[in-house]
Amino acid sequence: MKRILLLLVLCLNISMVLGQEYKNWDKYDIEGFYTIAKSKAEAKISKNVLREGADYYIPTEMDDQVFPSGISKKITPKLYKLKDTEIYVFFTFPPFLYDSDNGMIEIKNNKGVFYKSPTNP
Repeated sequence: MKRILLLLVLCLNISMVLGQEYKNWDKYDIEGFYTIAKSKAEAKISKNVLREGADYYIPTEMDDQVFPSGISKKITPKLYKLKDTEIYVFFTFPPFLYDSDNGMIEIKNNKGVFYKSPTNP
């Protein structure tokens, strides 16, 4: 609970500092959010399952929010893992992103937008 509260305070502070400036960055539409299924049985009872190799990715619900995040790993041309989380984002179109890209994510109705920070090295 303390971790969630700390993240919320951090997000509020960052969004207040940045204002809406990040909305001018390159944006990539997110179609949905996923986690890795714990078992094949869990994947079988889920709808809209994505499969890559031996892994099954099942949809997960995300609260409406704005928060800083980054890309840590490309799974498929449209599926990427978020840095320091067990959440995977499925983009509407294949994005031009790399493992070190950071930015802001806006979530609304379990869809969203990843705004890529232009200050990446």
